[in-house]
Amino acid sequence: MGIQPSIYPIQHIGTGLLAVMPKPASGEWIEDEFASIARWGITHIVSLLEEAEAEEVGLAQERKLAGKNGMQFTSFPIPDRCLPADSADFVQLTKSLYADIHSGSQTVVHCRAGIGRAGMLAAGILIQHGLSAEQAFELVSQQRRVPVPDTPEQFNWICQLQTQIRNIDTTI
Repeated sequence: MGIQPSIYPIQHIGTGLLAVMPKPASGEWIEDEFASIARWGITHIVSLLEEAEAEEVGLAQERKLAGKNGMQFTSFPIPDRCLPADSADFVQLTKSLYADIHSGSQTVVHCRAGIGRAGMLAAGILIQHGLSAEQAFELVSQQRRVPVPDTPEQFNWICQLQTQIRNIDTTI
Protein backbone atom coordinates (compact mmCIF):
# COMPACT_ATOMS: atom_id res chain seq x y z
CA MET A 1 0.00 0.00 0.00
CA GLY A 2 1.45 3.35 -1.07
CA ILE A 3 1.11 6.68 0.63
CA GLN A 4 -2.36 8.19 0.88
CA PRO A 5 -3.26 10.73 -1.81
CA SER A 6 -3.05 14.40 -0.79
CA ILE A 7 -6.66 15.39 -1.43
CA TYR A 8 -7.81 18.77 -0.10
CA PRO A 9 -11.62 19.05 0.23
CA ILE A 10 -12.68 22.59 -0.69
CA GLN A 11 -16.48 22.76 -0.51
CA HIS A 12 -19.54 20.54 -0.39
CA ILE A 13 -21.94 21.70 -3.12
CA GLY A 14 -25.39 20.14 -3.24
CA THR A 15 -24.78 16.44 -2.67
CA GLY A 16 -21.25 16.49 -4.10
CA LEU A 17 -17.77 17.66 -3.20
CA LEU A 18 -15.16 19.88 -4.85
CA ALA A 19 -11.55 19.04 -3.94
CA VAL A 20 -8.07 19.80 -5.29
CA MET A 21 -4.86 17.82 -5.17
CA PRO A 22 -1.33 17.81 -6.56
CA LYS A 23 -0.76 15.42 -9.45
CA PRO A 24 -1.30 11.79 -8.47
CA ALA A 25 1.81 9.79 -7.58
CA SER A 26 3.24 7.84 -10.49
CA GLY A 27 5.97 5.25 -10.90
CA GLU A 28 5.79 2.14 -8.74
CA TRP A 29 2.89 3.56 -6.67
CA ILE A 30 0.63 4.58 -9.56
CA GLU A 31 -1.84 1.66 -9.26
CA ASP A 32 -2.10 2.13 -5.48
CA GLU A 33 -2.52 5.87 -5.90
CA PHE A 34 -5.55 5.58 -8.18
CA ALA A 35 -7.10 2.86 -6.01
CA SER A 36 -6.59 5.12 -2.97
CA ILE A 37 -8.19 8.10 -4.72
CA ALA A 38 -11.24 5.95 -5.50
CA ARG A 39 -11.36 4.60 -1.92
CA TRP A 40 -11.24 8.21 -0.69
CA GLY A 41 -14.61 8.59 -2.42
CA ILE A 42 -13.60 10.51 -5.54
CA THR A 43 -15.81 9.75 -8.56
CA HIS A 44 -14.37 12.26 -11.07
CA ILE A 45 -10.76 13.33 -11.70
CA VAL A 46 -10.15 16.52 -13.68
CA SER A 47 -6.58 16.93 -14.98
CA LEU A 48 -5.29 20.29 -16.17
CA LEU A 49 -1.93 18.87 -17.28
CA GLU A 50 -0.88 19.24 -20.90
CA GLU A 51 -0.28 15.96 -22.75
CA ALA A 52 3.53 16.30 -22.82
CA GLU A 53 3.52 17.32 -19.16
CA ALA A 54 1.38 14.28 -18.22
CA GLU A 55 3.87 12.03 -20.03
CA GLU A 56 6.81 13.77 -18.34
CA VAL A 57 5.36 13.15 -14.86
CA GLY A 58 4.34 9.56 -15.59
CA LEU A 59 0.58 10.11 -15.97
CA ALA A 60 0.07 9.35 -19.67
CA GLN A 61 -2.30 6.51 -18.64
CA GLU A 62 -4.34 8.58 -16.18
CA ARG A 63 -7.62 8.24 -18.10
CA LYS A 64 -7.23 4.43 -18.20
CA LEU A 65 -6.29 4.21 -14.50
CA ALA A 66 -9.23 6.42 -13.48
CA GLY A 67 -11.62 4.26 -15.50
CA LYS A 68 -10.15 1.04 -14.09
CA ASN A 69 -11.00 2.38 -10.63
CA GLY A 70 -14.54 3.45 -11.54
CA MET A 71 -13.82 7.16 -11.83
CA GLN A 72 -14.79 9.54 -14.61
CA PHE A 73 -11.86 11.44 -16.14
CA THR A 74 -11.77 14.85 -17.80
CA SER A 75 -8.71 16.46 -19.37
CA PHE A 76 -8.66 20.25 -19.85
CA PRO A 77 -5.01 21.10 -20.63
CA ILE A 78 -3.67 24.48 -19.49
CA PRO A 79 0.06 25.31 -19.76
CA ASP A 80 1.82 25.47 -16.36
CA ARG A 81 1.59 28.89 -14.67
CA CYS A 82 -0.54 30.14 -17.59
CA LEU A 83 -4.15 30.91 -18.47
CA PRO A 84 -6.63 28.74 -20.39
CA ALA A 85 -6.50 29.28 -24.15
CA ASP A 86 -10.25 29.86 -24.47
CA SER A 87 -12.25 31.65 -21.80
CA ALA A 88 -15.61 30.44 -23.19
CA ASP A 89 -14.47 26.80 -22.93
CA PHE A 90 -13.26 27.43 -19.37
CA VAL A 91 -16.57 29.04 -18.37
CA GLN A 92 -18.47 26.11 -19.90
CA LEU A 93 -16.28 23.65 -17.97
CA THR A 94 -17.04 25.44 -14.67
CA LYS A 95 -20.75 25.21 -15.46
CA SER A 96 -20.60 21.51 -16.32
CA LEU A 97 -18.49 20.57 -13.29
CA TYR A 98 -20.65 22.67 -10.95
CA ALA A 99 -23.79 20.90 -12.17
CA ASP A 100 -22.14 17.48 -11.78
CA ILE A 101 -20.88 18.25 -8.27
CA HIS A 102 -24.26 19.69 -7.24
CA SER A 103 -25.82 16.41 -8.40
CA GLY A 104 -23.45 14.26 -6.33
CA SER A 105 -20.10 14.02 -8.11
CA GLN A 106 -17.11 13.82 -5.76
CA THR A 107 -14.72 15.77 -7.99
CA VAL A 108 -11.01 16.38 -7.54
CA VAL A 109 -9.13 18.84 -9.77
CA HIS A 110 -5.37 18.62 -10.20
CA CYS A 111 -2.55 20.21 -12.12
CA ARG A 112 1.09 19.59 -11.17
CA ALA A 113 1.08 21.08 -7.66
CA GLY A 114 -2.65 21.60 -7.19
CA ILE A 115 -2.22 25.35 -6.73
CA GLY A 116 -2.29 27.51 -9.88
CA ARG A 117 -4.36 25.90 -12.60
CA ALA A 118 -6.36 23.75 -10.15
CA GLY A 119 -6.92 26.83 -7.99
CA MET A 120 -8.29 28.76 -10.96
CA LEU A 121 -10.75 26.03 -11.89
CA ALA A 122 -11.83 25.47 -8.28
CA ALA A 123 -12.40 29.23 -7.93
CA GLY A 124 -14.47 29.24 -11.13
CA ILE A 125 -16.67 26.45 -9.76
CA LEU A 126 -17.06 28.32 -6.45
CA ILE A 127 -18.08 31.47 -8.34
CA GLN A 128 -20.85 29.37 -9.92
CA HIS A 129 -21.82 28.54 -6.32
CA GLY A 130 -22.20 32.26 -5.49
CA LEU A 131 -18.82 33.28 -4.06
CA SER A 132 -16.86 36.26 -5.36
CA ALA A 133 -13.50 35.54 -6.99
CA GLU A 134 -11.72 36.88 -3.90
CA GLN A 135 -13.82 34.71 -1.55
CA ALA A 136 -13.27 31.69 -3.79
CA PHE A 137 -9.47 32.06 -3.84
CA GLU A 138 -9.46 32.70 -0.08
CA LEU A 139 -11.39 29.47 0.55
CA VAL A 140 -9.22 27.40 -1.80
CA SER A 141 -6.05 28.88 -0.25
CA GLN A 142 -7.31 28.11 3.27
CA GLN A 143 -8.26 24.53 2.42
CA ARG A 144 -5.16 23.88 0.26
CA ARG A 145 -2.98 25.46 2.99
CA VAL A 146 -0.97 27.51 0.51
CA PRO A 147 -1.69 30.76 -1.35
CA VAL A 148 -3.71 30.10 -4.52
CA PRO A 149 -3.27 30.68 -7.46
CA ASP A 150 0.37 30.70 -8.64
CA THR A 151 0.42 34.01 -10.49
CA PRO A 152 -1.21 37.45 -10.34
CA GLU A 153 -2.27 36.90 -13.97
CA GLN A 154 -4.28 33.81 -12.96
CA PHE A 155 -5.95 35.72 -10.11
CA ASN A 156 -6.76 38.74 -12.29
CA TRP A 157 -8.06 36.58 -15.15
CA ILE A 158 -10.59 34.86 -12.87
CA CYS A 159 -11.58 38.23 -11.33
CA GLN A 160 -12.24 39.62 -14.83
CA LEU A 161 -14.14 36.48 -15.84
CA GLN A 162 -16.31 36.21 -12.71
CA THR A 163 -19.26 38.15 -14.16
CA GLN A 164 -19.24 35.90 -17.22
CA ILE A 165 -19.05 32.80 -15.01
CA ARG A 166 -21.78 34.00 -12.65
CA ASN A 167 -24.16 34.98 -15.46
CA ILE A 168 -24.30 31.53 -17.00
CA ASP A 169 -27.64 29.81 -16.51
CA THR A 170 -26.88 27.29 -13.77
CA THR A 171 -30.41 25.99 -13.44
CA ILE A 172 -30.10 22.51 -12.02
